[in-house]
Amino acid sequence: MARRFDHLGDVEAFIRVVEQGTVSAAAVALATTPSVLSRALTRLESRLGVQLLRRTTRRLSLTDAGRLYLEQTRLAFTQIEEAERTIRGQEGELSGRVRMSVPTTYGHHRLPPLLSAFTRQYPAV
Repeated sequence: MARRFDHLGDVEAFIRVVEQGTVSAAAVALATTPSVLSRALTRLESRLGVQLLRRTTRRLSLTDAGRLYLEQTRLAFTQIEEAERTIRGQEGELSGRVRMSVPTTYGHHRLPPLLSAFTRQYPAV
């Protein structure tokens, strides 16, 4: 069975190259080499059958197709990140017991309003 989205790494490389402005800077950001990213861009352009970036020795620029693809893939990645944050938020609720050691005056005068706000935000703690 072929995987439908096995090219997402190439898409992420494309987005990072555009954001960083150069293949070399994107390689540093992704902890890889420029040649790996260059091959990823070539694979992605071959898969889509269009040129996404105009590459010269001095600069990169987006084609019209590249600009459209960038907008839509950024939106898709944003939605994936939002879904992951939502799921983590459901399972990652803070709970448990907190023990503190504070000076008596601080504990009587300053701490109660802070603890009240904390308890409202994290009722399982």
